[in-house]
Amino acid sequence: MQVDHVVPQSNAGTNDISNLNPSCSLCNHYKRANTLNNFRYWLLGELIERLRKIYIFRVAEKYGMIKVIPWDYKFYYERGNQ
Repeated sequence: MQVDHVVPQSNAGTNDISNLNPSCSLCNHYKRANTLNNFRYWLLGELIERLRKIYIFRVAEKYGMIKVIPWDYKFYYERGNQ
């Protein structure tokens, strides 16, 4: 795990504990200087549409082997903050 700045330091984010979250190294790398909301949209916003371009995903969905259910687009660590 790495420490991620919710508001990136390049956007005037601070090292205050309220601006820090745990992050896996890959997520932290790809988030870069984006805000959490922008990263969330990039990562999850069109995920189902991207998956539906894959033939085997469409077949599995058609025959009920998988079911797409709505979710709140929140990361695991955000769920405890509600």
